[in-house]
Amino acid sequence: MALSAPNIKRSCIFTSLTVLILATTADDVRAKYVTISKAPKSFLNKTQQVQFHHRWLREFHSYDKNKSKRVRSWYRNLMAEKSSDAVKELKSLYALAGRNVKYKTERKDYWSTPGETIARGYGDCDDYAHVYLTSAALLGYDQRDLWMVAGTFYGRYGPVGHAVAVVETKSGDQYVLDNLYQRVISEEQHHSFKPSYEINMEEQAAFVSVNTQFHDAF
Repeated sequence: MALSAPNIKRSCIFTSLTVLILATTADDVRAKYVTISKAPKSFLNKTQQVQFHHRWLREFHSYDKNKSKRVRSWYRNLMAEKSSDAVKELKSLYALAGRNVKYKTERKDYWSTPGETIARGYGDCDDYAHVYLTSAALLGYDQRDLWMVAGTFYGRYGPVGHAVAVVETKSGDQYVLDNLYQRVISEEQHHSFKPSYEINMEEQAAFVSVNTQFHDAF
């Protein structure tokens, strides 16, 4: 049974201290809450998560004053893309991220802040996801509706670890921003990806699927 991270999010109540563990079979989905300390080892390192969030908060309201010209230029161009049309806005921020960030894998799984990624001009899948989500937050999207979703991408070379951004608009529509695609797509169009955990920009919630091994490939 295919799992959808955003659909799971809508159907459950999370707190920052719990993680939803999913056990799946062909016919059903069983879930239970456990504390972060009892989560599988494959779950995102909590220290890394907290450190990133603190660094991200320090950056968030000062991109226009960043010491990097690349970051200041990205911020000005992003603000120029504000639109009442949510899809148009998301397409614009997706394209802007693509022009400013080139893909480069990282041997060490380090979460760069969007400012760090834009300043150096390259990043991996989670760096792209953070740039997408921060761009949406700067454009006024509710941080509770901005989700980083990590899991497994099933491509021609087999399963690999991957991360994407999911943005929910005011109308309730959900869109996936994935650096492997050439465009913004709806959740229903996002195939070949099995989500394993998600966390929003307020660190509000996460879920983990059982027996999933993570490694950073994209």
